[in-house]
Amino acid sequence: MYKKIGLLLILFSLILTGKAFGEEVTVSSSEELREALSSDREISIIKIKPGRYNGNFSVEKRVHIIGEKGVKLFGLESGNVLTIEADDVIVESLEIEGSGSQNAGIYVKGDRSYLHHNALNKVFHGIYARDSYGHRFENNIISSFDSVKRHKGYGIYLVKAPNTAVKGNYFYDTQDGVYVSYSDFCEISGNQMLKSRYGVHTMDSRNILIAHNQVTESINGLMIMQSYEISIMENYFYLNTKIDGAGMFIYDTFDSKISSNIVKGNFRGIVLENAKRNRLEFNTFLENDTGLEIGINSTDNTIYLNNFYRNTRQIISDKDNSNYFNKEEYGNYYDDHSSLNMNSDSKVDFAYKSGDVFYQMASKEPLLQVFFQSPAVELWNTVEQITPIPSDSLIVDEAPLAKPAQVKWEENTSETQVSSSSHEMDLILFFMIILFASLFILMKLGGSAMKLKHFFVIIGLGLLLTACSFAAAGPVDIKLNKDSCDVCHMGIEEMESAAQLILKNGKPVLFDDIGCMTEYLQTENPEYEAAFVHDYQSKEWISFDTSSFIQNQNIDSPMSYGIAAFKSKDDAAAFQREYGGDAYTKAELLNTEIKSFKKPGMSHSH
Repeated sequence: MYKKIGLLLILFSLILTGKAFGEEVTVSSSEELREALSSDREISIIKIKPGRYNGNFSVEKRVHIIGEKGVKLFGLESGNVLTIEADDVIVESLEIEGSGSQNAGIYVKGDRSYLHHNALNKVFHGIYARDSYGHRFENNIISSFDSVKRHKGYGIYLVKAPNTAVKGNYFYDTQDGVYVSYSDFCEISGNQMLKSRYGVHTMDSRNILIAHNQVTESINGLMIMQSYEISIMENYFYLNTKIDGAGMFIYDTFDSKISSNIVKGNFRGIVLENAKRNRLEFNTFLENDTGLEIGINSTDNTIYLNNFYRNTRQIISDKDNSNYFNKEEYGNYYDDHSSLNMNSDSKVDFAYKSGDVFYQMASKEPLLQVFFQSPAVELWNTVEQITPIPSDSLIVDEAPLAKPAQVKWEENTSETQVSSSSHEMDLILFFMIILFASLFILMKLGGSAMKLKHFFVIIGLGLLLTACSFAAAGPVDIKLNKDSCDVCHMGIEEMESAAQLILKNGKPVLFDDIGCMTEYLQTENPEYEAAFVHDYQSKEWISFDTSSFIQNQNIDSPMSYGIAAFKSKDDAAAFQREYGGDAYTKAELLNTEIKSFKKPGMSHSH
């Protein structure tokens, strides 16, 4: 009996093994690729050699497609370039372009697809998944058509595609970066969106996690519509400055959590409209024209432990709304609230009032907008704020915070400066202790030459220890395929292209491309102890500050900036003479529009 069961188990395992480990084939032409995709043979892996592959292709069985560096699929400019009909398909490292005017680079109909490290451009939609579930779309670079005469589609479009994860992708020049429609339980995290209509757009969806994304130069960073139980956490929405745009527009949205986000330099930070029973906490509203705008029919929202800094208008609201601006006797922090705090506790003694009476008038008489930010209106609003008489037209926070709420940012410049200064003070104090201890010992020993020699030895040791404490920081180890770039969020897979900063507080910031580090230095202007890149020839770590650079479109780098670093000017000049390109010093590189190096159509080299 047991022998029969054992034989059956062995037979069953052999059958499964045969299916799991099918044939691996390599193709080098469009015809060979089409034949491999349609073959009746058990093929588990298709490796594609570098080259141009023309036509539209269909995947109708489970397979793992791997493109070598330089593989480009050119569609027919009608229909979808690559259609995935089967379940459990993996596609990686392909460049795809040339879809129809309303079609996708990759159209997914099967379940559980895994698409990663692909570059899609000159397509309508990048990836379009419909009537399927359980996908993973990670570390792709996606843009739409580059012509102003052609309509743009969505970077990743999910329609009835629940349980899908969209992580670590880079989107630029798309209609929306990610559009989630009728798709529940999805995760949108670690993506970067540039120059879109909306960075992330949801419609009629529930239980969506939107976390650690960056959206800039778009109309709205987020557009959340007719959605329930959305978690929006630790995102960064900045410089979305178009009129009527916002870092986040929360419309027809209910029972959601908006926590620990940074909205900076937008026309409006966060807008609520017909939004109910949502919780806004630990968000930072910084340097927006309007920090928080609460539009019509937005009630029963809890807004507390948020920080408002240097917004032209901190909060404005429709006068008929009713919301909660504190919870458990803790409100929000406003940098323009100068009321007294007599007992020096965590809260200001008098309520904060905002809401902007001028906003109420201008909403009824739009022509009054010409007086926006005029001295008269600013004075009017200031008088209204400090008047101790409550008013129905004002937002009233009864428990404003005396100090900003503690928010865990990935990088907090002020904290970095404090910790750095504190570290330096500790070292100075340490040296002073050694100095006075040495003087005390000298006095005990007397003033002979031999004893004086002891004193200078001790002082020398003190200086040596202090100097060691100030020694220049060295590069940290990077774990390939585990660590990721702090700008583009791509996994670091090529050590020779990697770069890193060591901040003043000792924290390392990692990058998969010199261009990413340059962009970070230009936008964030961090205080750093040291910066390192790899020498293009020796592959060893060298100082970024003293390196010479050549930029050439033929230089391969993960994010296609095409920048190579050299330890000496002579090495850079020799490379330039042989291969061409433009030469840069560190200062010249930092003063260049770095994004101009990264042209549409150039792919990452993962």
